[in-house]
Amino acid sequence: MKVNKYALLDTDFISKTYFIQNDSGNHLSDIVLNMPGYNFFCHRQIVEELERHNQQAMGWLKNKGSITNFVG
Repeated sequence: MKVNKYALLDTDFISKTYFIQNDSGNHLSDIVLNMPGYNFFCHRQIVEELERHNQQAMGWLKNKGSITNFVG
């Protein structure tokens, strides 16, 4: 039986893991989102917070097709 796993991303996670990169330029946030079997979500409020305080991470979030589920 396949079990669905869900993860709710918050502003601190997105902001901090976006800036952590390996030598190849891969963001830690991308590595986490590639974990198999997970569905990632975030609240609409996070989008508003990132738009005000972290434009780079906001651009990353907008380009992530795997986080299409905004709640709240």
